[in-house]
Amino acid sequence: MRARAVETARRVAMGALERLGREAERLVGRLPPVVETMALRGSTAASAPPFAPAPPPIVIERATASRRPAPEEPSAREQRVEATASEPSSRLELVPPLEPSSETPTVAVMLALHLRAHLEPRLTALRHGATWAQAQEPEQALRKLRVATRRLRAFARVFAPVIGDRQARKLDKRLRVITRAAGPRREWDAILASLRREHERASEAIARAALEHVMVWAEEQREATTRRMDDVLDGKDLPGLAQAIDAALDRVCGRMLALGHDPSAQVEAWLEPPLARAVARMPTLAPEADVEVWHDVRKRAKQVRYALELVGPALDESGKTLRKRAKAIQRMLGEHRDLAVLVRLLHAQRQQLVEAGLPTLAGGLQTTEGGLIQRLRRIATTVQLDGLEPDLRGRLHARADEFRSALPEPPRLATPKKA
Repeated sequence: MRARAVETARRVAMGALERLGREAERLVGRLPPVVETMALRGSTAASAPPFAPAPPPIVIERATASRRPAPEEPSAREQRVEATASEPSSRLELVPPLEPSSETPTVAVMLALHLRAHLEPRLTALRHGATWAQAQEPEQALRKLRVATRRLRAFARVFAPVIGDRQARKLDKRLRVITRAAGPRREWDAILASLRREHERASEAIARAALEHVMVWAEEQREATTRRMDDVLDGKDLPGLAQAIDAALDRVCGRMLALGHDPSAQVEAWLEPPLARAVARMPTLAPEADVEVWHDVRKRAKQVRYALELVGPALDESGKTLRKRAKAIQRMLGEHRDLAVLVRLLHAQRQQLVEAGLPTLAGGLQTTEGGLIQRLRRIATTVQLDGLEPDLRGRLHARADEFRSALPEPPRLATPKKA
C-alpha cells in the first residue's frame, strides 16, 4: 500500500517536471535574439566532484537591454573579447581610444585659456568677498578681494569693445565702489604691519612702548574703517557681480576663439586705449617730489602691468619687457610710499604726545622716526632717476615698444662707492 502511494507520487512529480520544461521552452522561443556569452571557470557542473562549489552562472547579455552586466575579472573580460571577435557584425564593437592630437594650440586658444585661468581665482575672491572676516586669514582674504577688483576692472577696460562700452563702464563702476570701500582698511593693515616690524627692530624699551601706544591707536582707526567698509559690502550683491563678469568673460573667450591663429593685431587694438590712459600726463619724478606724486606713478605702472598680464600669450618680447618694467616700478615705489606714510603718521603722533604732556613717549617715537627718515632719504637719493621722466609728446599707439618708451625705466639703486 505504501509502495503504491510512493510510485504514484513519483509519476505525478515527473509529469509536473515535464510540463514545466515544455512551458519553459515555449517561453524561451518567444524571446528576442540574444547574445549568449559563456564565462566558464574550471570544470563544468557535470564533471564537478560532489560538494564542489557551483560554477559561475552563464552571463547572457541582451543587445537591446539597458542593464549593464555584472563586473568581471580582467581575465574573464579578455576571454569575452576573444569569444566575441568572430561573431557577426551586428554585435557591439569596441571603439579604439582616440590618439592624442599633435597639433599645437593656436595663440587664440592659448589666450582664451590663459584669460580664464588668470581671472577665475579673482572671481572666486569676489564671490566670497562679503565673508572675508570669516576666513582663516582675514587680512589676506581682504587683500585678495581688493586685488581681484583691480584686475577685474582692468579686464573690463581692456575688453570694453567686446563686452560693450556701456556694460564695461557699469562693471567698472560697481568694482570701483568695492575697491574704494576696502582701501582705507587695507591702508591700516599695511601701517600696522610696518609698525610691528619696527617694534621688533626697536632695541630701546621706550621706543617699543611708544610704538605699542601708536599700534593701539591704529587698531582703533582700523576698526572704524572696517565698520564703514562692511556697511558698503553688505549692500552689494558680490555673487551677482561675479556672475555678470563671468558671463562677460565667456563672451570675450568666445571672441578670442573666433580670431583665428594670430590675434595680435586685434589684441593691440584692445590694449591701446587703457595703456594710453595709464601713461598720459604722467608726472615728473624728483627726490623732492611729494609722496603722492610718486604714488601716482606707481598706480599708473600697476595699470599697465595688469592690462598686459591679461594677454600674456599674445605679447612679443617688447611687450614682456614692458610688463617687467612696470612691475619693477610698482615694487620700488611701493616701498617708498610705505616708508613715507609711516614717517608722516609717526610725526603726527609724536606732536600729539607732546601736546598731551607725554614727552617721554614722544622721544621714543622720535628715535624710530629718525631711522625711517634716513632710510627714506637713502632710497630717494640713490635711485637713479634717469629715464623716469617720460616724453609723452605725440600720439601713442598700440605697439608695445612705443608704450615702453613712454613708461619710465625701472628705478635702479646706485652701487655704493667703496671707502
